[in-house]
Amino acid sequence: MKAKEYLRKAYNLDKFIDANLVELSKLRAHYNIIRSFDYSKDKIQTSPGNNIENAIIKIVDIENMINDKIDQLVDLKNEIRSNIDKLPDEIDRLVLTYRYICFLSWEEIAVKMGYSYRNIHRVHARALSDFESWHTMS
Repeated sequence: MKAKEYLRKAYNLDKFIDANLVELSKLRAHYNIIRSFDYSKDKIQTSPGNNIENAIIKIVDIENMINDKIDQLVDLKNEIRSNIDKLPDEIDRLVLTYRYICFLSWEEIAVKMGYSYRNIHRVHARALSDFESWHTMS
């Protein structure tokens, strides 16, 4: 596995969590609609309790999955951070940390470090090369 592929695993997991949070938000909104519906006014074939119960079960399942993924993300970021910290060059470590732990854009990294956009890419390329030579990634 290449360094960039390994380092992007945390970003990809973070985006997966974000997508599931959106889904959870929609389920909660649907649950609130189901819960607020007045079942006493209409004759309904299904039991209203089942709809609410099913919605709650789905919400709890997604919440549990998200919590598991957050735990994985924390562990993965700690592992990546530990590997980045082994690099001898402080600037390389900083660029990789900003990009792959903090998920900053190239522009944000350039501004924070006082470097040009082009120079940040040059430092990043060097840092990735050094990272690959210093670490074995599974």
